[in-house]
Amino acid sequence: MIQTVSINIPLDEYENLQKEWIKECLKSVLKDTKKEEQNSEKFYLTIDEVCQRLKISAPTLNSYTKKGFLKSYKIGSRVLYKFSEIDSAISSMSNSKLGTTC
Repeated sequence: MIQTVSINIPLDEYENLQKEWIKECLKSVLKDTKKEEQNSEKFYLTIDEVCQRLKISAPTLNSYTKKGFLKSYKIGSRVLYKFSEIDSAISSMSNSKLGTTC
């Protein structure tokens, strides 16, 4: 059962209350999004992190990289992989094992 409440307030005050409510909702959504980004995986993964994530060895990862299944990025003296690309690879591997395509 829906209950309604009637309050008599000036229109401009009502509009201001609405604007404030919308601002608070947007702030909450943005704050949650920032928290998710901070708590989510970092942008780049190391070789060890990729190996753990894919449950493969470093030589297998190297082989996948050489064959073009995965792309590595050399940043300074480090070899890194983009999290988003690894995540996509996991999804495509799962789909191919199930016999489906995206």
